[in-house]
Amino acid sequence: MECEDKINLSLNEIGVARNILDKISLWRGDITRLEIDAIVNAANNGLAGGGGVDGAIHRAAGTADLQKECRVIGHCDTGAAVITSACKMKHVKNIIHTVGPICHTKVPSVNDRDMLMSCYNSCLDLAVKHNLKTIDDFRTRERERALTSGSSSSDKVMDGSSTGKASTDLSTKMTQSSENAPKEERPKDEYIPVGTPIETVKL
Repeated sequence: MECEDKINLSLNEIGVARNILDKISLWRGDITRLEIDAIVNAANNGLAGGGGVDGAIHRAAGTADLQKECRVIGHCDTGAAVITSACKMKHVKNIIHTVGPICHTKVPSVNDRDMLMSCYNSCLDLAVKHNLKTIDDFRTRERERALTSGSSSSDKVMDGSSTGKASTDLSTKMTQSSENAPKEERPKDEYIPVGTPIETVKL
């Protein structure tokens, strides 16, 4: 089942109101191009940069500049999040860096799922603390993985219920719809409201 289908089903199962669904959207594309308050980086514990989304964000922000800020912070625990400026990305206010769980087994453990939920909650807490009204990155373009690069295999950990719960928390904690954030020209089928009926989602 596609991730979008799982999210829709989970949100329906827990009875999320339509006005909340209207505040949540999925974006498939280059998140470094979004005009938004904060993007979420799939970081490693040492905040040292890497491949995938982590590398793309570093390149867009300016690797040297972003690494300078990350070295000051030094470390991020799994499930936690830290915040930096967006450096050279003038259309983004901040980058929130979070470290997802590394799932070594076919079936993720309870701790893996808890750590992933902790990533979501830590990011949202930072967004609220710093008055960031729009935050993005529940999926990555390359491998469609949530909040992590390919090295952490969080696609095994993420399911509809965890994403639905995190999405609900986001809509509760944030006061502005992320649907208002992107200003760039983009194909309509790459920007999908979560409340869209499953049969109309085009991927």
